[in-house]
Amino acid sequence: MRKILVLFIMIAAVAGFAEAAEITYTGRAGGGDLRAAQRSSLYGALLGGVKRYVQVNAPNRRGEVTSDDLMFINSFEILSRTMSGGGVNTTVRIDIDDMVLDDVSAAMKADSNSAVFHISGLPSYVNVNSNRSGLRAVFDKHQFSTNDQVAFEQEVVDPNRRQDVLTAFEAIGAQYLFDMRFNVNNAGGSCTVISEVTYTKSDNVSNVRPVLNTETVLQNPDSAQCVTAAVSAAVDNTLAHMRNTLVPAPAAKVEDYTYNLHFSNIQDLRSINELMVTLQQRRLVNRSEQKEWTGEETTFEVDSYLLPDELAYRIATLQFSGVESIEVDENAAAPESAQINFTMGVVAIVEEPAEQSGDGDD
Repeated sequence: MRKILVLFIMIAAVAGFAEAAEITYTGRAGGGDLRAAQRSSLYGALLGGVKRYVQVNAPNRRGEVTSDDLMFINSFEILSRTMSGGGVNTTVRIDIDDMVLDDVSAAMKADSNSAVFHISGLPSYVNVNSNRSGLRAVFDKHQFSTNDQVAFEQEVVDPNRRQDVLTAFEAIGAQYLFDMRFNVNNAGGSCTVISEVTYTKSDNVSNVRPVLNTETVLQNPDSAQCVTAAVSAAVDNTLAHMRNTLVPAPAAKVEDYTYNLHFSNIQDLRSINELMVTLQQRRLVNRSEQKEWTGEETTFEVDSYLLPDELAYRIATLQFSGVESIEVDENAAAPESAQINFTMGVVAIVEEPAEQSGDGDD
């Protein structure tokens, strides 16, 4: 067991953590609906700006930038909006909370590729919305995240126009677009579903690549249930083929470490609550559970992708009010037995000077 003392002596560079980053980026979208194109180009500019920031500042981030990362934009300004070649170009200047985004990027443990899918050819008696929910589960099984599926469908102006589908795909920022076309024959208590699936990558939307054509036959007197199950089976086989032959699955998730944060000499619970909330917002800690509480001391068990000394350093750079010192009891062979000890102090409160009154000489 060794102890590491983290002192609050900050080098000058730490001050830079508090500053936001500014990115200028242009998004483009086309389509017949002007308002939809304007909305899509703005969305593409915002997402593209965040992607550009991550590519430059967090190149080792695990997982892709998605619409969830737009929450780290503090504000944005539209610098210009022009039309050319039947499309809309929107240029924005984005103010990014770079410290939070850097923490979240480092914490990302996504083991999937982002994807959206477009369905055509299903008969009217099949509940499309219900079928999409089932398909999303199949995509998840093969490590394709479909978190952007709802936003993608909302962006598609006319699902029967290929260009509108591509425009929505470009705007949404997913990595893969799967175009799934089905031909259904239902008779005699069985159904036959022929599927043709192609995919497009975001880095070259004009290049459509085949995945697999399948024929699935199932027995079920309920036509809707039969087709739904056959479609899911067809997509399952298709994505398995893609992972085995075309696009291998990403690396496995990085496991979290579990250890304790112990606070002593507690003067004000607000400072501890602020610290714990901030750690989870920045995803420095993925889970926290209060284990003990004895008046002036408390202990939290946490899960973090960071080793104890790494988390202690990050907490030190955040300079929380009320924390006087941090000490790490660390066991390199067994991080789960480690503990970060916080000695708390009085939280400084700055009061506004009271207004003076009375008869003074002019």
